[in-house]
Amino acid sequence: MWAVGGVLSYSLGMLGLGSGRVVDSSATSPLISSMSAAATEGMEFVAAFESEYGGLRTRPNFVAEGFMDALQRSRHAYKLLFVYLHSPEHPDTPVFCERTLCNEALAPFVNENFVVWG
Repeated sequence: MWAVGGVLSYSLGMLGLGSGRVVDSSATSPLISSMSAAATEGMEFVAAFESEYGGLRTRPNFVAEGFMDALQRSRHAYKLLFVYLHSPEHPDTPVFCERTLCNEALAPFVNENFVVWG
């Protein structure tokens, strides 16, 4: 939930629609640690996905970073951001990952045309 709030707050700030508060330097340290936590979660997801589906011949090349970093990467690369929301609890997740997400036609297309984040 904090990630969504942080993304929304950051996005509104970029549009000039923030709260208008003046932020001192001591208030920025929680944001930095939140971004570090987001990057850590990104790296953990990539590691878990690789351990589960790394043996497949093709798979998406997920970036191991936080959402905002992946969004910046996609802007700099002039590519769309492909966002995959993974639910290990869903019974169809393994089949979807193996047959669709890691499909020999889809995965190379996604890797070529998108920055992939999960």
